[in-house]
Amino acid sequence: MSEVNTAKVETTVPSTNTSVYADKISFASESLADELPDRYLSDNGRPVSWNVAVENYRNHRIGEEASSDANGYMGGLQQRAKQKMAAIYKADRTFRAEFDNPLVGLATIFGKYSPMDSNYGPILDYEQVLAEGIDGAAQTIKYRLRQKRNAEYALIEAGTGTNGVPHWHLIVWADETDVNGLQTDLETIVCRAQEKLPSNIREFDPDTHEIPSGAVRINDDPNTDLKIFPADKNREPATAIARYVANQLPHAGTADPEANVSDGMTKAELQFGAIADASSKRGYRSSAGVSRY
Repeated sequence: MSEVNTAKVETTVPSTNTSVYADKISFASESLADELPDRYLSDNGRPVSWNVAVENYRNHRIGEEASSDANGYMGGLQQRAKQKMAAIYKADRTFRAEFDNPLVGLATIFGKYSPMDSNYGPILDYEQVLAEGIDGAAQTIKYRLRQKRNAEYALIEAGTGTNGVPHWHLIVWADETDVNGLQTDLETIVCRAQEKLPSNIREFDPDTHEIPSGAVRINDDPNTDLKIFPADKNREPATAIARYVANQLPHAGTADPEANVSDGMTKAELQFGAIADASSKRGYRSSAGVSRY
């Protein structure tokens, strides 16, 4: 599900080599065992390793895809991911056309993950606490984006392109002439989310407001440089930011190991897919204007 030519919206990704730990560390702590689907538990009821979780996720997805092909089953993870993807593309086209002064913004929120962390080493435990930080910033998101301007947004959980470690993207469509005002509000949201995280997994000190490079991007001319992304069934052009965000939704690719590069899932996408499938947290939410699509 990779897409090229999105360099203008690339963000700085913290480097964490998880490959040497994935077969050793637990996918989740035992405190989360009761919340996990059975496919992520061993025979003794304990969470499996991250590598085994990925294998079980892939097998689950392959079963869903086979059922879809044979019986027209439409309730699987991939179908729901494509519905969310379509909503983001539709919102991007609609708001750029409707707004008098359209801006498209992107805020990216990371934590600092270490497989050796005594509390958050299991990747699902880390994902849970990062999602709780996003929940803690929810009112700031609504106030900064919706009370000060005509704006709509979508907030999605994604996995890094190299190892599937979770992070979050906030895409916003605003009817706005004050680019600096939107920039400031998005930076405030990023800082607020960091404030809600335990200090040892913060990406940066929010008191300094030293936002990492690329954490906030704004396209102030979003009706240019439009391109079609092959996964969009309507085959209509969208902004680079919308393509970048929609392409990182979990489960959108096929899990078939024989799938071609365009349709298949990378190792990192499979790693994050297992996390998103197992998580009890909401990995996607949006404003009412986006939700109607």
